[in-house]
Amino acid sequence: MTFGLVIATKQATIDRTNAGVSVYLPEHCLGDSDRKELRFWQTDELENPNGNLFDNIVHKANFIQIFRGLLPVLNIGEGTSVLEIGAGHGWASALVKQHQACAYVVASDISPDAIGFSAQYEALLGVSIDEKWATSVMDLPFADEQFDLVFAFSAFHHFIIGDRYRNVVREVLRTLKPGGRLVLLYEPSSPRFFYQRSFRRVNARQVVDEDVLTLDRLTDAVLEAGGNLQITYYPETRYRPGVKQTLYYSVLSVVPGLCKVLPCTINATVIKPR
Repeated sequence: MTFGLVIATKQATIDRTNAGVSVYLPEHCLGDSDRKELRFWQTDELENPNGNLFDNIVHKANFIQIFRGLLPVLNIGEGTSVLEIGAGHGWASALVKQHQACAYVVASDISPDAIGFSAQYEALLGVSIDEKWATSVMDLPFADEQFDLVFAFSAFHHFIIGDRYRNVVREVLRTLKPGGRLVLLYEPSSPRFFYQRSFRRVNARQVVDEDVLTLDRLTDAVLEAGGNLQITYYPETRYRPGVKQTLYYSVLSVVPGLCKVLPCTINATVIKPR
């Protein structure tokens, strides 16, 4: 099956020096948190564009294993048009392409430096991501109803900083075909009662800003955008960073009812009505 290029509705420039990344980053999309992200991907010791691929893989090894285990959740078939948002170095999109070579895969991230690094993962896995974009999820350059699937792996909580749930969900659903899915994998969530504590914990040692999903806010945003939301709690213990997290999720795995009243990783699917 062959595809044409995904239709872009807004003017973009092509950065040929950064692995052919198309760039659409208008100033109005960039808040303080976004600018921190851009600086991070330029300067971090392990994540900068001149970083070592082997060291990068070691650093991401647990995330890569988790994503590989969750790949079936995406249910990508032959001919599926896929957009990853918050792709970082694009390794998840490269794995999707390896998993389903006949899917049309578009990887996007706010940082041109980050998404340009994907060329190294493509070479390692022997695949070619179909399109690579540096763009903000607040203002995507794509036409309406372009994709069967949009997914984010442990990235959506970066987009909602400043309570931007509604804007992000509305913009993503705009690009989905009727019946299409937005799938959020491995996201931190918390009941409102524990939100402030969870927020402080995830931001305690971070050089970029992060948030924690609250299901009532996500539900309200999805309903307002006309979508249908499905939540699955994910108390899996494997590949958790550190003993404390492993023990914590061991308890949630044994007593799954606790997932509804305590902070817990979730997977979420938003379905756009036909």
